[in-house]
Amino acid sequence: MRGVLQLHELKSTQDATEMLPRVLNLSNIIFAPEPGSKYASIAVWKERLPLPDAKILYMAPSSDPSNPIAFVFAHPRTHPLPLKFSETESLHVWLAGVLPARRKEGCLSRMMAALEAESAVTLTVCTTPDKYPDMWAWLNGRGWSVERELGRGKVMLSKYPSFAPSARTQHED
Repeated sequence: MRGVLQLHELKSTQDATEMLPRVLNLSNIIFAPEPGSKYASIAVWKERLPLPDAKILYMAPSSDPSNPIAFVFAHPRTHPLPLKFSETESLHVWLAGVLPARRKEGCLSRMMAALEAESAVTLTVCTTPDKYPDMWAWLNGRGWSVERELGRGKVMLSKYPSFAPSARTQHED
């Protein structure tokens, strides 16, 4: 038996002195980015985390909270082209991943539900369906919709807060 997983949150680099390198290491294990890429750079992570509303949610065993097995890094994003309902601001999921051995345990669902519950703005995420077919299927199966094609197979998706125009019923007065 694997034990209980706990959800943790980092909101600033001051809070993240110990954990930010550990979460970055987890990301590098999951994605194996090119050395020097923004995804592998602690400097870029430290630059994005202090932004207003930016946060990293991560899951770790309750018996070993300093050993993350899943994470979501979200930060505010301004879109030069408005989204479906004319918004230009979103909380953007920049990176999200779960160790392959821990997938199918509900980690991503739990972290994204926490992100959605805390956000009053539209959530956005970009993915490449051909490269990450499981993520593409996961997003499509949970109410995310395509905003636009970004080129080279990359797609931006969005999910609106429950009070957004897309979530309203046809019968409202």
